Amino acid sequence: SMVGGVLATLLVPMLRPKLGWFGGAVVFVAVSIVLMIPMLLSVKERRNAESTVQENPSFKEMIHYLKNNKYLVVTLIAMVILGLASVEQKMAIYLGRVCLNNESMSTLVGAGAAISVITISAIIPSLSKKWDKFHIMCVGLAFAIVMNIVNYFIGYDNFWVAIIMTALKCTGLGFWQVIIYMLVADTVEYGTYKSGTRAAGVSFSLQTLASKLKNALIGSMILLSLSAVGFVEGENAVQPEGVADGVWFMYSWIPVVGFAISLVLLLAFYKLRSKDVQVMGKYNKGEITKEEAEALLADKYGPAGV
Repeated sequence: SMVGGVLATLLVPMLRPKLGWFGGAVVFVAVSIVLMIPMLLSVKERRNAESTVQENPSFKEMIHYLKNNKYLVVTLIAMVILGLASVEQKMAIYLGRVCLNNESMSTLVGAGAAISVITISAIIPSLSKKWDKFHIMCVGLAFAIVMNIVNYFIGYDNFWVAIIMTALKCTGLGFWQVIIYMLVADTVEYGTYKSGTRAAGVSFSLQTLASKLKNALIGSMILLSLSAVGFVEGENAVQPEGVADGVWFMYSWIPVVGFAISLVLLLAFYKLRSKDVQVMGKYNKGEITKEEAEALLADKYGPAGV
């Protein structure tokens, strides 16, 4: 999915000047339909009778599950904020057109971000074997905050320096876009442990809702932000003085603010750790008793659900 998103970011600036927004959208839709057909024919769902029986909670049990799963709520709020703060892919075309004076340059901006995101995504599994994934994401977000601040003050006058800084500042995308979904999976085990009800479908449905919500809102947020700095619509419109600096400010500081809020939120309210989730998973599967689980968890999360 990372590769697909990156390809779209790189190809839009190439196709749009030739085909327009509508023609470009038609091409992407057509290609997407063709690529989905093999999935319809060959991909099979992995499920078994045991899991189907376990995950059939009543509405009352679903509410009880959510009330006992505070970490899921924190994770979903962080996901929306991080999604709204990750403006690089959406703003690349405006950055190229306004700051770099050539819309086609946004392809290189997207390439810098792509290299960063794909590289980080590839090394996260190895890093997770040595450190807790929550700590990895927090360090990644902190590094991205620093790089965004540095990026702003360096500026966009030197094109290649701007591309390198884009790659560095986009490390945050790679870290959170992979790990946040792993955290949601962890909250499933926590919710089961605390409530006694397994409702993974509820967790992942809410995850999808949060993901769609951030994708729906970020486009409007960027357009409102562009309007606030005086951006003028039109293919060859002459931008008022100060618009380029305003676009660069948003490109750097929206991630700083969003990542900082999310980092504080997660550090303050998300206390779930990988080794504890493994214990909860064993208890949820019936491999260990309630007493054994609570002894291993040292009562950090309260008593297990019945």
